[in-house]
Parts: sequence; structure tokens; C-alpha cells
Amino acid sequence: MRRLRPYGGDPWQSFLDICGASTHQRRRPRLAEVRAVIEDRYQDYLNLNGDFLRIAAYSDFSKEQSDALKKCYETEAPALKLLKEAIRQLQDPSVRGVCQNCGLNEPNTFDHYIPKDEFPEFAIHPHNIVPCCQQCNDLRRRKPWRDEHGCRTFHFYFDDVEVSERHLVARIIRDGNHEPRMLFECSSSPEAPGFGGRYSRHAETLQLPRRLEERAPTELDRICNELAATAELLPGAPEASERIDRLRDRSRNVATRMKKVRGPNHWEVAAWHAVAAAPWFIERCLARQNREASCDDQV
Repeated sequence: MRRLRPYGGDPWQSFLDICGASTHQRRRPRLAEVRAVIEDRYQDYLNLNGDFLRIAAYSDFSKEQSDALKKCYETEAPALKLLKEAIRQLQDPSVRGVCQNCGLNEPNTFDHYIPKDEFPEFAIHPHNIVPCCQQCNDLRRRKPWRDEHGCRTFHFYFDDVEVSERHLVARIIRDGNHEPRMLFECSSSPEAPGFGGRYSRHAETLQLPRRLEERAPTELDRICNELAATAELLPGAPEASERIDRLRDRSRNVATRMKKVRGPNHWEVAAWHAVAAAPWFIERCLARQNREASCDDQV
């Protein structure tokens, strides 16, 4: 989870460029009617400085004006395409290819942080459209974007998400005779003050624990193979208990390195910490490696 770089150009000029491309004979007059209002609202957005709890919806748009504003985002205007591409290219290569909301999927769409149905004037505001994956976009639309506790998800242009606090934790459990399971949870409640509560609301809104648990079997198998390969490279011939201790140290080191690049609340950081805390899982990985090696020898 990393911050994203906001568009550095003039948002108002972007609005003029995109709206100027509208050729719909009914839409153009509606946009002209609200031009002065939109300019004021763009200034309001800037003055908020990320404190979006203070913004109130503008109630004087007619349905036709509201529809015309929302349609600006649905056009194929070259200016809008250029804006989206500029936003993508602004991002650091290390985060450009992954949705920062979840850390799971490709950011193949844009999310309106302040919903355009409620705030149509910000439908094409460069600071209000944020790269994300379709799944996160869909999940955000299903719930209010703010409640009595505050905003429900992070705004990656404005919010400080690169804190040192860890609020996403994972644990590996034995599930009877089945494969081990990795569970994810937040260490803070949604009602908690500060970053912890905000992170918990973010995770709840985007259903991160469930989505991460669905991803976990594939990740556990990959980690198991990586640990087995590392064990083969350990110098000497350490006893089983020493091998497990060394692999636990390696797991902690991997988590530390990932934390520096992806932030403390990235799910892979939590996963490697969980592995380090489960020596029985590491032992199981080594046992599986021995069984597979034995089968290969028999063949």
C-alpha cells in the first residue's frame, strides 16, 4: 500500500479540454450553464486539502445538468484518454501495475473517490479519479463512501498510508487433514480512532480478509516451494530444527524487505510474518520436499 502521485496539471484546464470536446447538441448548453459553478467547486476541492468529510453536495444541478456532467467521463474524448494515461504514467513503476486498494489485481480502471452520482461536478476532476482494479471499484460503489466514523477507504493521492504501523495480520492454521489455511484480519476495529480504524474500514469495505483468504492457497504453495528451494542451499548439513530456525529468520527478512517496498500493510508482508510464526508449517514444507524427492528417486 503506497501513495500515488496526483496529476500535476491544472484540473480546471482539464475540465475545459474535455468538455470542449463534447459535440452532443443537448449536452453542450447544459455544460455552459454550470461552468461558473464548476469552477468554484474545483476551488472547493482544492481547499479541502484531503479533508473530504467537510464537503457537501451541490443541490442546485438540474437532472439534465447532472447527466451532462457525468457523461463527460463516459465520452471517448482524446483529452480524457490523455488525462488517464498521464495519471498512469505519473506513478512509480513499483506501484503502477498493482491496485493499491487491495494489492492483488491490475489497476485496469479508475475509481471516483467522491462518487460522481452524488458529486457530478467532480466526474472528470483529475484528483478524483484514482487508478484501481475493477473489483475494488465495484465494492466501493456498494457502500457509502463515508459514515459517522469518517471516510471508509483511503484516498491514495492525499492520505498518508505509508505509516510504520502494522494493522493487517495473518496467521496460518491447521485445518484437520486438509491443507493449511491462511487467515487475514485487522488488528483494529472500524470504530477505532486514527489510522488503525481507517485501515479497518478500508479493509471491511473492500472485503480484503475474504479476498486475501481466497488468494492464500496459491501464495502458501509458492512460499512452500521457495522455502524448500532455500533449504537445499543452506550450507553444511544442519539438523532439522536448525533448518527450520534459519528458514524462520529468512521469512522475517523477506517480510522486512517487502515492507520497505510495499508498505507494512501489504498482504505479502503479513503472509511472510505468518510463516515466520508457524514453524510447523515450515516443517511441513520440508517434509513435502522430502516426499517429492523420494518419489523422483523411485521413478
